[in-house]
Amino acid sequence: MLALLVRRLLWLIPTLFVVSLLTFLLFSFLPERPEEHAAHADLDPEIEAQLERERFGDLPRFVNLEPEDVETRAARAARLVAEGGPDAVRGARELARLGGAALPYVIPSLDGFDPTRRERVALALLPVAIRMGLPNRQDASVPDRAADFWARFWADRSVEFRQATVRTAVERLARYQTPSRAAELAQLDTFALPALMERLQPPHDAASLEVARTLTDALCQATDRSDRIEDHADLAEARLVVARWRQYWLVHESDYVAYDGAGRAAAALRETRYGKWAAQVVLSLTIRDDATSRSLERLRRAIPITLSLIFGGIALAYIVGTSLGVASSVSERRLPKVILGSAVVTLHALPSATVAVVCLWLAPSSSNIGLGILVVGLGMLASPARHQRDALSSVFVREFVRASRARGASFPRAFVAQGLRQSLLATISVASVEPPAALGAAFMVEQVLGLPGLGQLTVLAVAERDVTFLMGLVLGAVLIAALMLLLSDVVQATVDPRLRGRLGSAVR
Repeated sequence: MLALLVRRLLWLIPTLFVVSLLTFLLFSFLPERPEEHAAHADLDPEIEAQLERERFGDLPRFVNLEPEDVETRAARAARLVAEGGPDAVRGARELARLGGAALPYVIPSLDGFDPTRRERVALALLPVAIRMGLPNRQDASVPDRAADFWARFWADRSVEFRQATVRTAVERLARYQTPSRAAELAQLDTFALPALMERLQPPHDAASLEVARTLTDALCQATDRSDRIEDHADLAEARLVVARWRQYWLVHESDYVAYDGAGRAAAALRETRYGKWAAQVVLSLTIRDDATSRSLERLRRAIPITLSLIFGGIALAYIVGTSLGVASSVSERRLPKVILGSAVVTLHALPSATVAVVCLWLAPSSSNIGLGILVVGLGMLASPARHQRDALSSVFVREFVRASRARGASFPRAFVAQGLRQSLLATISVASVEPPAALGAAFMVEQVLGLPGLGQLTVLAVAERDVTFLMGLVLGAVLIAALMLLLSDVVQATVDPRLRGRLGSAVR
């Protein structure tokens, strides 16, 4: 039995992964809301492209066969600048944004251009020289000197553009927090961003707060962003700043890193909509901002209400339904069977909202949770009642029950020891698949009775296209269904020990 439990639990991991892939694929085709589409129609194309990138809409869904890194982006931008024309301005802005991270690829490529194109590319790097605070940077603005300026710079400083060197510089800045260390790192510009983001952690005390403040100042210097940790900021405010930088890095990491063999293979999966979504979920759980904390608090309050309706309704339905099924099968009179069957079918056919309104009218002072459990349970009576009745009817005509009666066993003893135990197996197996069906009824009951469960949050998530919440809801439902199946196997093996071997062989 222990081996069965372990195997089934291990199978949950690939099951949830496959379900998340399929669900994400479906949700990725959700259209924008009309008001969002209308708002985006009036935006500048570059701003719209940036918003699309922040939503990861520019990435493929699951596999990125050609992930772009800083080398690819720098080469494309340099080519646009070299060719001139209307796209040269856009290429120059891209080179300025990529900054020091692009220098290891742009400067060595200058010799591959003719003098005119080389001059254009070298002049486009002037904003980078100013941001880095390089000495004699005025030469970078002179057409005849710009290319020679960057050639001399690279001959003198190329050894510093190594990951080991920049990590050491970042660690020194975090340890000493002096202006000289900050100036040393500033001359590496955006090349230092991966090491800075690796070192940046949410602060937990005064010392780590100062480290985070120093590192965010260096990040602002390199990226021209102004998201600093102010001098009067407390730990909570500082953590929010770190969370925003993590979100920024989630979007723009590929702008400042180069992919080698293994890194490119990982980027093929990481630089996708699904990969970014998964990373964003982990980021939200590890570094919580105010919005995430509020969402988790609403979930913490809503989940117990919905689970109470689901499992309370299932328990009520199967206790009452099983009893009705037993009573119908052992009764020899036709009229009670017809009455019970008609009542159960009527309750099953009525919408849960109608049953909730009637119950609320009959018992307006009842507890809403108790009334909700009653409504969900009444709508699910038909399944256990029918299965229990059919199972008992088939068991009573089987040979071992007739043999037990022939050997002198009384009807109650044969009923409990032989018939009821065997018939319960079928009812237990059906109960394991009820939670997904009960979820829809619970949502309807929550809306009618005004219960603050997951139903209200789901409606809001659908309206706002909140894929993360909807994905979590689907995965939670699958997890509950899988655990219910596992519990069903355990209970069936307990009721009938002969099933243990069969259940164990089914998962081999």
